[in-house]
Amino acid sequence: MNGAIPQSFMAAVTRYASYTYKLDRIVSDIKLHLYHLPGDSSWFPWPENPVEHQQRIKETLDSWWQEASQDAFDFPSLDSRQREVWKLKLRVKYHTTTVLLFQPSQVVRNPSADALQICFDSSSGILEDYQRLHDLHGLHHGWRAVQNIFAAGATLIYSFWTSQQVRKKASTATMSKDLRTCSSLLTIGGEWWPSAKNGQGSFGSVADLTMRKLYMDDSPFKAPRLSLHSTAAGQSSRRAERGETEDGSITVLQNAQALDSIGQLPLEETDEAWQEMGATVGDDQALWHGIDMGRADFVPEIEMFLADFDRSEFTWSFPLNGNEDLHQFGAHPNNGF
Repeated sequence: MNGAIPQSFMAAVTRYASYTYKLDRIVSDIKLHLYHLPGDSSWFPWPENPVEHQQRIKETLDSWWQEASQDAFDFPSLDSRQREVWKLKLRVKYHTTTVLLFQPSQVVRNPSADALQICFDSSSGILEDYQRLHDLHGLHHGWRAVQNIFAAGATLIYSFWTSQQVRKKASTATMSKDLRTCSSLLTIGGEWWPSAKNGQGSFGSVADLTMRKLYMDDSPFKAPRLSLHSTAAGQSSRRAERGETEDGSITVLQNAQALDSIGQLPLEETDEAWQEMGATVGDDQALWHGIDMGRADFVPEIEMFLADFDRSEFTWSFPLNGNEDLHQFGAHPNNGF
């Protein structure tokens, strides 16, 4: 039958899909036990030992990747390029899930240095694999892909600034390459998603400061991290404190001569304090204070970026702009586009 899909290709797609379905179960486990909204719920209790729970999930995740990575996808209907593209996409999923497991969450607010190192390494792997997919013309710049690229770059920077261990182990050449990769891929993504351009600009300025720090000599770290206080205030006032514009981007830093004095930035809140914040705690109640913004060693973009990451309110995670991003797709015949 002319035009029929080869049986071997259908079998290959089924094999590939089976790996994604298996991984989805692991992702659901992570989100259910580490990320659901805190509050009084007997249906989904927090794990008694979150770190042990993370390790259990990590073992399951590593077993999944070992099986997927060793699969040759030896189907006659697949060429070598398609096999490599599928392997890269599965590896991106593996690294993305690893970051989801070990990054700051509602249960584990203060990841260990080892956990942040894992996040750093996995984020680097994500960016490397996305670049390879782009080179193979196998990267579709959909909304999720662009967000994942943002998240990988943001996690890379967050891990670098919050962990002295990560900073000591960071390779200048590798990190410079990763940040350039992230920025260039986001620039390309901005051609499809206009609102990504503002986010790319904000990320780029923070990335520049990070690279400047990486190239500088190891100097004493002095600036403390911002601390979390449950205080009610308005959304607009918080935006003003962050130096954020109405379109969600961060104001570009004007004076960063004292960047070398920014330091080890340990998180001050505890896991228990986070969990005591009930589901009724609103967005405006999670405020960051404790830094004198007039200090010479204060770099607003880095501090606000880290604070937003801790608070899970990422200025680099741009919202879908209905007036711009959906305009060119609004009349698409497929409503599920």
